Amino acid sequence: MFRNLAAWTAVCILIGLVAPALASEGRMPIYAWPTVISNPGQYVVTRNLNASGSGTSVIIVQASDVDIDLNGFVLETDGAPVIQAANVSNLAIRNGTIKRGVRGIAVMSVIADIFHKVVVERVNVIETTGEGIFIHQVSDFAIRWCNILNTEREGIWVDGVGPAPTVVQGTIEHNRLESTGGVTVRWGSSVGILNNRLEVTNVVAPPPSMGAIVYDYSHAGLIASNTSQIVNSGSGIFLGDANGNKVYNNVVREAREHGIDLAGMSDDNLVLENVVSG
Repeated sequence: MFRNLAAWTAVCILIGLVAPALASEGRMPIYAWPTVISNPGQYVVTRNLNASGSGTSVIIVQASDVDIDLNGFVLETDGAPVIQAANVSNLAIRNGTIKRGVRGIAVMSVIADIFHKVVVERVNVIETTGEGIFIHQVSDFAIRWCNILNTEREGIWVDGVGPAPTVVQGTIEHNRLESTGGVTVRWGSSVGILNNRLEVTNVVAPPPSMGAIVYDYSHAGLIASNTSQIVNSGSGIFLGDANGNKVYNNVVREAREHGIDLAGMSDDNLVLENVVSG
């Protein structure tokens, strides 16, 4: 009993010491769930947080101009996105691991406006029951240097609202996806999908996914230097009703349908120097 009390006292003292230190750096600590962020600022996670069984998110962002450093820790839940944000701009999430949840990270617009500048980098997303990273109605975004493993739907899904592209300017680059439904961008314009490595085992039936990389109802994009291996079914790169895009220097292995599929009313796309095998 006294040993446990001593350990708990030590933890309390440590938290008490860490919080002022972080405050002196201008960063606010996150050490409990659910944490609701309603003010701009820099935040840092100070311990592993497991909300499994609660059906709630670990972090809920309700303010713009927020930077979250996961600080190498693990966040986990079920029945909700692990981190969710709605109607925010200038959001950065980096440096940690996210497990389970219906989505790992979900950044959404629930009103008609388009929000801007979301960065997700150096995050591991593991074993979600939905998409690993889901971004809706956000322009000027970047998803980079992330590892996304064992998701039941797309590893990365960026979605807009038609009929005109509403996801304008963004990059999905240098990510590794294994045992996922791949990458999907819908209603996008000027989005780059670059230098990703994908091993796709569960290409999802429409809607929306038809391949490892899907660029759907999207225009003026650049899909380059990606390597995709399809284990079960689907195409390597699928463009649906997509115009004016450049697709080059990609490698597709073992596609069960098409290596590169230009479907629907796709037109004026430049496709060159790609390798399709198997």
